[in-house]
Amino acid sequence: MASFLPFLYSKPLRTCCFFMYLCPQKHFCMSIRTTLVVLVTVLVSLYSGHISAQTECKKMPNFVQKMGYDPNRVAFSTSEKHIMGIVLIELNPQTGQRNKQYQHSSWKEAGYMSGIAIDENGNVYAVPAPTVNILYNKPEDQNYIYKMDANTGEMSRFVELPATAEPSNHNPYGTLGIYYDCDTHHLFVTSILGSTQTAEKGRIFAVDVQTKKVSVVVDKVDAMGIGMAQVEGTRWLVYGKTRESAIFGMPLDRNNQATASPTMLINLDNMGPRGDDHARKIRYTQGALQVNATSFYYNLTAPTEKPETIYIYMYDATQKQWRLVRYE
Repeated sequence: MASFLPFLYSKPLRTCCFFMYLCPQKHFCMSIRTTLVVLVTVLVSLYSGHISAQTECKKMPNFVQKMGYDPNRVAFSTSEKHIMGIVLIELNPQTGQRNKQYQHSSWKEAGYMSGIAIDENGNVYAVPAPTVNILYNKPEDQNYIYKMDANTGEMSRFVELPATAEPSNHNPYGTLGIYYDCDTHHLFVTSILGSTQTAEKGRIFAVDVQTKKVSVVVDKVDAMGIGMAQVEGTRWLVYGKTRESAIFGMPLDRNNQATASPTMLINLDNMGPRGDDHARKIRYTQGALQVNATSFYYNLTAPTEKPETIYIYMYDATQKQWRLVRYE
């Protein structure tokens, strides 16, 4: 059991929300009770061979330490009030409060940002998403992935994702979710550029970070949160739809080709305080699927008006389904 504890408790609980996969809007620290439930379930699943342990590969960029920041106590944020773009934040280990923050001039050139992913070399990838208006996030610029160099900190456009339609006046969004897969060195990105409330034209892409080759993994689907889970020896791409309160998934081979059609894995309908939650972010860690969910209406709403619910699911190998452990 001790070998799993460093993975789950590598940082103090009061700051763990900054050191797990970074959440653009709301960070989450599990309670002791929830953590114990998750840990026991994970150990049983690992022992029985139903869930494969997936090693976290991300590394903080080299420039962080060069600038005098502690890489063990920092995080990148895209949800700072009155600050556009990406911000680097360092926490005080005693108080959990912020020591200092930094923003490179290039980190705000793309306007407001959404998801962040970090690879094993410390390169940071981010996608844009407007918040209150499109003044700084032009619709035609919302299908780019941006890359922050691990050594210099300079951020620039990395790759443009192909769209099936022009941006719609009824939908200000393009990219929404991003995830880096350690196993295949690919970014998985969701985009709903060109979709309307009645026409679903979104796509899920896989991007090779070494060659910049872009592949369409799922076509004609509007999705937001995205992640990868390892269940019973198979890689599953999991994503939350924007038109349904549900999480779908499908198995992928080593070439990121689907080996079966997408299927609903988790139904969020009528769950949470609003009853209309959509998975904004999905992360899988040692058998636990963490889902950050909020409402989504294809329009711009201030972050303070979009409360979020955190769901923790565990895979039940006997019933072949994901079971809710806790939500808050």
